[in-house]
Amino acid sequence: MCIKIKVISVRIIVLFSFLLSHQNATADIFFASKTIGPSTNIYALSNKGELKKITDDSAWRDFDADIANNGDIAFVSNRKSEKKIDLKKSKENLNIFELSNTNGEIRQITFGEQLEYSPVYSPDGKWLAYIQKQGGKRILILANRKNGELKEVAYGDEITSVSWSSKSDEFAYVQYQKNISSILLYNIKNKQNRKLLATSSGAKSLDDANTASLSSSYADNVQKKYSPYNRRIASAQFSPDNSKLAYIVARTDKQVRQLHVLDIPDSKDSVVTDESIQVQFPVHWSKDGTQLLYSGLSNYNYYFDEKAYKKVYQGAMHVYLSEVGGKTRQITQGDFLHNRPVFSPDETRIAFLYADNLGKRELALHTIARDGSDRRELYGRVAGNSFLLWRE
Repeated sequence: MCIKIKVISVRIIVLFSFLLSHQNATADIFFASKTIGPSTNIYALSNKGELKKITDDSAWRDFDADIANNGDIAFVSNRKSEKKIDLKKSKENLNIFELSNTNGEIRQITFGEQLEYSPVYSPDGKWLAYIQKQGGKRILILANRKNGELKEVAYGDEITSVSWSSKSDEFAYVQYQKNISSILLYNIKNKQNRKLLATSSGAKSLDDANTASLSSSYADNVQKKYSPYNRRIASAQFSPDNSKLAYIVARTDKQVRQLHVLDIPDSKDSVVTDESIQVQFPVHWSKDGTQLLYSGLSNYNYYFDEKAYKKVYQGAMHVYLSEVGGKTRQITQGDFLHNRPVFSPDETRIAFLYADNLGKRELALHTIARDGSDRRELYGRVAGNSFLLWRE
């Protein structure tokens, strides 16, 4: 018992001294923390070393959060009005809730028996986009936060990666429908979708319905340069000036996930990473739009161990920083998991989730200087499916 207390004390001293040296910046790192059993709550760690319990109820799983410009927090939860154990475990509803920054009250936003997830606020705080599951399909819904009006924006086998423009006038998303994956832009004013990219997960040609809306410049600059077949688009993120999209393309015929950048006005496409890095969602732009931060698998493989009766993961997941049109630099080292990296508000440091192997379901919160030095562990017991936000 004494040995454990000494180790914990050393960690607290190291953490406290680190946080004291960064008191000039006021920012919190938000994540989902494990509590009891499968329960997770939303926590925040301040630069002064204060651990804040944003939600505090061990009966539920709170996760997948986003923060509005006024400090309100939208999150996904299985919480109900009554704490009642479902002995049959027949089903679990996941709805979206919102924590008010004004009075601290939590209100339920979605009420259906369908699963709703991935809430994303517009930068101006006027809109909330989220995804709803209905059977085997997904619906992208846009909610007007002022009057509560809802609009179904898109429908597909899968919808992912909603990314708002900084002007809050449109957002990008990825739709997967009948083996065709596409990047689309939805315009708030004219309430219309515009398709930018389309790829086929098979070797068959894209049909006219999926290519008719694509501009001739796209066909000239992208499809002739990079094959649109045996590929699936996994995510897309707006650049700070809204002129570009960083997107991940996964090959369906081999283990490859590459990062691309699409110049929207000119429809010019460039590949950022080679095939040695399997790029993972999400991808973050630097404020000046010249660099991209992300995690990626390296030398990855897994197999099922019949004797141990479990999956064995090989390789590593690292944090990378790529210049648009330039070099890629690996920030972390070792055969470990380093996932979901985010910039600090001043972009001098990077936070990420860490585990000593790829199969771990409980992670730790680490930070590191942008040049790869001064690595610190700030908190353990982070949920394996945690989001990560660093906000002022």
